[in-house]
Amino acid sequence: MIAALIALAAIALLLFLPLGARAEYKDDLRVWLCIGPLRLTLYPAKKKKPKKPKAEKPKKEEKPKEEKEKKPLPPVRTLLDYASLALDLLGRLWRRICIRELTIRATFGGADAGDAAIGYGRAWAAIGAVTPILERAFRIKKRNLSAEYDPECKEIRLYACAQATINLFAILQIAFRALSGWLKIRKAVKHNDESDQ
Repeated sequence: MIAALIALAAIALLLFLPLGARAEYKDDLRVWLCIGPLRLTLYPAKKKKPKKPKAEKPKKEEKPKEEKEKKPLPPVRTLLDYASLALDLLGRLWRRICIRELTIRATFGGADAGDAAIGYGRAWAAIGAVTPILERAFRIKKRNLSAEYDPECKEIRLYACAQATINLFAILQIAFRALSGWLKIRKAVKHNDESDQ
């Protein structure tokens, strides 16, 4: 009984474990794959040691390939069904993604205070326009979009950080819906083919 409960707890933990990616830009871009609290660096990739060149083998003579008959394209109705299914799945995936952190900070400065002030004002105008769009499109837990003026800063500095996650349960739900939708379309196509004969 205890072993079954431990197994169920482990499965539940795996199903709701957040999977995602984190990107950060300061002086250069860095990207990590996030699995729960674990982070694996995706970019910049670790440099691999150069492999020793292998001796080239003599190439075998290739036989001419026979041309296969091209299959006709499926009917327009079937293509529209597949497109509708793809858009539905994309919408569901989009709603399940959670932005855990979104930080964009621009620092303005330079010798010309007038240019810095104009850039600062434009940055705040852009933040005001973009924020409602982002909030409608995503679930954002922690958001920090800002612009700063620093007279000691000689050029525009940008810092950006974003982390998006989704859990395995949501991925499995979407995969199940994709499979059931695909089977439904295939069944309809098969039924239409049989009725045409």
